[in-house]
Amino acid sequence: CGNELALHMAIEYCASTELICALLLSFPQSIHITINGNFPRDLTSFASEPLIMIALEKPVSYWALNAHRLKSKSLMDVAADVMNDLEVNGVATPSNHVGENFVKKIVTKALTEMKKGEIQHRKETIHCVERSM
Repeated sequence: CGNELALHMAIEYCASTELICALLLSFPQSIHITINGNFPRDLTSFASEPLIMIALEKPVSYWALNAHRLKSKSLMDVAADVMNDLEVNGVATPSNHVGENFVKKIVTKALTEMKKGEIQHRKETIHCVERSM
C-alpha cells in the first residue's frame, strides 16, 4: 500500500466521485501513473459509482484547466462543479471553446503551480482520503 497514489487507493476503496474528482484536480498527472501495472482507469471495476469511469477518461489537460479555477474556488467546490458536469452532460468538457495556445499556457502554469505546492497537495489529498474512509 505504501507505493500507491491516493487516487489508486480511493478507486480501490470505492471512494465517492467527488473525492476522485478532488484527487484528479490536485494531481492531474496521476491519470497516467501506473501502480503494479495498473492505470487508475484499470481499477474502475472496483468503483462504486459509474461517473468515475467518465472522470478517468478525461485527459490531464481537462483536469489542469479545471484546477486553474482553484484560484477563485475551493477544491471541493470545483470538484462539485465537475461532478455536476458529469451528471448533467454525461461527459465533463470545458464549456467554452479555447485556443490551443491558451490551453498550453494554462496547463503549463497549473502544472508549475502544482509542482510548487506538491507537499501541500499531498497533505490535503491524504486528509481527504482519511476523511472518506
